[in-house]
Amino acid sequence: MIKACSLLIPLLLASCTMGPDYERPVFWEDKEIESSLEITADSTPIHKNWFHVFKNEELNRLVDEALKHNLNVKTAISRLRQARYSLNIGKVQYLPMIDADGDYNYKYATEYGEYGNKNSFYNVGFDVSWELDIWGEGRRQTENLTAIYQSTAADLDNVLLTVTTEVASNYFAIAVGLEELRIARNNLAVQENILELVRDKYKSGLVGEEDINQARFAVENTKAMIPDLEQQIKVYENVVAILLGRLPSNEIYADKMKNAVKQKFDYDIKKLRQFPISVVRERPDVRAAEKLLTAKNAKIGEAIAAMFPNISLSGALGRQAHKFDELNYAKYAVYGYAPMINMPFLHWGELWNKVKMNEAAKDEALYTYQNVMLEAVNEIKNAMSSVENEYRKNTALKNAAADMRKVLNALKAKYKEGLIEFGDLLNAEQNLLTAEANLVKSNGQIYKNIISFYKAVGGGYY
Repeated sequence: MIKACSLLIPLLLASCTMGPDYERPVFWEDKEIESSLEITADSTPIHKNWFHVFKNEELNRLVDEALKHNLNVKTAISRLRQARYSLNIGKVQYLPMIDADGDYNYKYATEYGEYGNKNSFYNVGFDVSWELDIWGEGRRQTENLTAIYQSTAADLDNVLLTVTTEVASNYFAIAVGLEELRIARNNLAVQENILELVRDKYKSGLVGEEDINQARFAVENTKAMIPDLEQQIKVYENVVAILLGRLPSNEIYADKMKNAVKQKFDYDIKKLRQFPISVVRERPDVRAAEKLLTAKNAKIGEAIAAMFPNISLSGALGRQAHKFDELNYAKYAVYGYAPMINMPFLHWGELWNKVKMNEAAKDEALYTYQNVMLEAVNEIKNAMSSVENEYRKNTALKNAAADMRKVLNALKAKYKEGLIEFGDLLNAEQNLLTAEANLVKSNGQIYKNIISFYKAVGGGYY
């Protein structure tokens, strides 16, 4: 009875857990963040398939393929598996461990004469060891490993979000390149027509050689732009191939694409301010930073628990005999047990300094967490304003391109009638090329900014 009680007392003490329990720090109240971001009362959850808003089947297919085959995604998944196995290992460290063992020992002593002395010995049994988690060191260790596992899971979400946004951004970059290439080729055709017009006038003695040179310069200058645009498209196609886990090849994704940036994307800007405030705290990178803070907090408890005595129990149960068949008999049974207590005595401040070191590490993780959250709010705010401002800019660029097109058409008629110099027509044509290119870039920038917004709010990974 006394022995049983002596074993029960440590078990009752095992409910003790040293160190501070984790509590989420509140740097800013939700109302403060809502006020900073000017979020409306109505909120709609962000879905992981947010890119479906573009209604582009080819983009949807590419994203799905990238999430399955991207090597960064596979690497993050492998890290998550490692963290899970590490957690599973840590969970059982303070449970009783049982090992089965057996051995055979043969000894021959020559000192006993011609025949010597032969001795054989068989041993089989079980060894049991158990370090009691009296002060909660094991529980804090499990808490630490659990937080690391959760942080790794958040890192995986962040990789998935990054891959999705990279595929979408490069997809629309290809679309911008294609549209710029189309505009350049159309303008090249216009410039070549103008060159023929100038040549006719030159043959008739209506213009000088300088007009021919200027017209030819415009043609050659536009021709020089086309290889750069084609190369730019190829670079973005290669990036998409890498994101999909493929080798860069001659496959032209552009040929399979619907040119989405020819027109401005019609997006309901009100949605920018209709997301739940929880996305700020649950954004993958913010979540990962908080879980690392949780892990550092648990390490403090581990360090404190290491300053107290620990108790371990060990025992053995088995059979020993000189002959193998004798192991079947109960009279050859053996057993033993060995409780042990180990108490730190003189470590010259080592254990205390480990506690203080882990407290400082927690402070570092706390400031990192606060900074990541602050950056998250900043990115969301900038992303919202970028979308809104680009739409305003796009309207002005569209009007400017339309006006410049009218100017060019009017000047063409005047030039045919000999009312203006060729330089005026050339300037108007170059201005139209610039205006149309700027409009296309703005159309593409709208897509890019919307993608940045969904990345900023966590892309549904919360």
